[in-house]
Amino acid sequence: MLKALDLKTEQGRYIQGLFYQYWDIQAKAYSTAEASAASSTAHSAPMTQGLGHYLQAQEQLRHWKEMLKTKS
Repeated sequence: MLKALDLKTEQGRYIQGLFYQYWDIQAKAYSTAEASAASSTAHSAPMTQGLGHYLQAQEQLRHWKEMLKTKS
């Protein structure tokens, strides 16, 4: 999915940035969860923290693909 993204365009870089932010937050939350022995409810908020960016990136990617289909 991301391999087909044209990173030379502003929209491609924007979508990649959104995905990067989401996965960066997930990696940090996962590291924190492994390092801590706290309950799982304490970690549910950080795990969903970047979800808005991820969902927005998914929507942008769908829109971008549709635009490419209509141009072809």
